[in-house]
Amino acid sequence: MNNKLLAGGAIAIVAGALLYSQNKASVDVDLPELAYVPADTAVFYGQLKPFPYSKYFALMPDAMKGTSDLTPIIAELKTVDDKNALFLASLMEKYQQSLSSYDAFKSIWGFGDDYKGMMYAQGLMPIVRFQVADQSSIINSIKQSADETGIAYTTESLEGVSYTRFAIELEGLDNFNLIASTHNNWATLTLTTALSNDQDLRIALGVEKPAQSLAETKKLPELIKTFSLDGNSVG
Repeated sequence: MNNKLLAGGAIAIVAGALLYSQNKASVDVDLPELAYVPADTAVFYGQLKPFPYSKYFALMPDAMKGTSDLTPIIAELKTVDDKNALFLASLMEKYQQSLSSYDAFKSIWGFGDDYKGMMYAQGLMPIVRFQVADQSSIINSIKQSADETGIAYTTESLEGVSYTRFAIELEGLDNFNLIASTHNNWATLTLTTALSNDQDLRIALGVEKPAQSLAETKKLPELIKTFSLDGNSVG
């Protein structure tokens, strides 16, 4: 039988056991960061309660970690005479290296033993936010890749929240930037373009709340109840 098929069965059992060990199913959603998620977000995924990612990683079969799956893509990107492609290759290489052990994963990306995170949008801005134990690791890792590949960046601040703006130069696109920030042990990654504005960035960074937040609606509790979800993750 295919080794990856066997590994897939094993990982399904592991994930099921870990999910079963989480908190009891509940329609109550208590995550303060939801107050910064726009109620009209076009997409949403959230790990709303801590998921024991370090245990999941430790039990995951090596065949499922994909430590070599990215090698051909990285090699191809490195042949392109474009610093944006090289920047992406460098980040992918770091991700690949981080899969060697959970200590490496924590060191490079700053994760703790448990994981909480969300993916959503403010207008056309995609936003990824997740909890970190070390606030400097992910920023330093991205800066290192930028330094290696010639990507310019600046560190700025907005009402006490520090963020780094990485300039991505693409033909036909002006003011295209990767924004990375950590504050109160949450990391934020987003993209700004000529179509986004200062208020979009303020909401993305958690400096300003949207006119109506997801926390102010009953959308998540209703979704959990309608589809009999356990309330640990939604999306």
